[in-house]
Amino acid sequence: SPTSIPATLSSMVPTSSEPNSFGLNLVDVVKAYEKQVIANMLARNHQNIRKTADMLGLPLRTLYHKIHLYNLKSSS
Repeated sequence: SPTSIPATLSSMVPTSSEPNSFGLNLVDVVKAYEKQVIANMLARNHQNIRKTADMLGLPLRTLYHKIHLYNLKSSS
């Protein structure tokens, strides 16, 4: 696995020539990575959604949508 891929996602990267050898496609991998990044940034910012949206370069409404989409609980 390439070293630039986070350890939690490197196991998802197929190593065989079969594009779907693990039953995942690029969309699934990207969503898993996006969820991880958002969760990590929320934790880093003490669940401050506005600050997290600013740091990620997302509109606040988009971040709220993604928090709901990925079922990421927030205390704010």
